[in-house]
Amino acid sequence: GRDTKYFLQRGFRVHAVDGSAKMCRITEKHTGMKAEQMLFEQLAAEEKYDAIWACASILHVKKTELKDIFHKMYLALKPDGIFYASFKYGDSEGMVGERYFTNLDENTASNILSGIKGLRMEKEWISFDKRPKRREEKWLNIICRRVDLS
Repeated sequence: GRDTKYFLQRGFRVHAVDGSAKMCRITEKHTGMKAEQMLFEQLAAEEKYDAIWACASILHVKKTELKDIFHKMYLALKPDGIFYASFKYGDSEGMVGERYFTNLDENTASNILSGIKGLRMEKEWISFDKRPKRREEKWLNIICRRVDLS
């Protein structure tokens, strides 16, 4: 809900989506708008979005599924559309407590994205977690653009 509210306050039209029913309810309470419960694996839109914001969300799928999800995001973007995604920094995957995490570094992200024609990495950078007890935790941030192949 925090990111949805931020975009709404800046005049963007937002289609709020979360994989968790609980997070959808929190988003609805926080923003006053309906949030759709859906996983990125279920994304089936074609040329619908100018941008997709996947902040710390697709890091919960297996690395072998990321290429398919990035491709679905590519298809869902309008021509010249962009998407943002963030992952905990590293090259590992597995259960941490009760949640599954896929961590990416620059090489792993590049290898996954390189097989998707029409999707170009625009920018990538490393940031640090803003939460007080996690300030040493690194994140890989990526912005990709749907480009014309003709």
